[in-house]
Amino acid sequence: MPRHFTARLVLVLLGILLIQITNNSITPYLALIVRQINGHAGLLLIGVTIAITGVFSFAISHSVDFFINRWSSIGLLAFALLLGAMSYVVAALSITVLALILSRSLLGLSDAGHNPTIEIEVSKTIPHSQLGSAFALLQFVQSFGVVIGAFAGAFLNNSGGYRTMFTWAAIGYFVSLVVVLTSHLFPANLASENGKINS
Repeated sequence: MPRHFTARLVLVLLGILLIQITNNSITPYLALIVRQINGHAGLLLIGVTIAITGVFSFAISHSVDFFINRWSSIGLLAFALLLGAMSYVVAALSITVLALILSRSLLGLSDAGHNPTIEIEVSKTIPHSQLGSAFALLQFVQSFGVVIGAFAGAFLNNSGGYRTMFTWAAIGYFVSLVVVLTSHLFPANLASENGKINS
């Protein structure tokens, strides 16, 4: 556990926890959702719907540093989370598999943006000597979100179907956006080992 456990770090970790819970409440049910929208959907269409998020994330990932170097990391993170929220809004309104594929494509762009910027935000709250502990904690939080997300998805799917799942997912991303932006109300400066201040 990092020695400098600040309010800003807690909020950033809470934001990534919400993202992981949200995404992992949806992913296990995508094949069923595709079949519910289109009862004649074959394995290829189901595979494309599931894989398209990773395809778009892979396609844009090499360009993320271009945007990070020109925007602030928090600006890019906020945009990525907003894009993720909008992707789930589109999914909740989907009546065709094509619209669902579009929403998953937007989510892939969101994933490519928020994954590296979350790590940057974490690194801003911790002295360099404790980055290992901070990233280990980040990994723990992400894994915890995977576990909770599976149960949350099962509950939502039984309660109201895929539209309810997507609606709550959009809300989860909006809440995560608010939490991450709130974290910037707290100072990021921490004394480093050599007595200087890390901005």
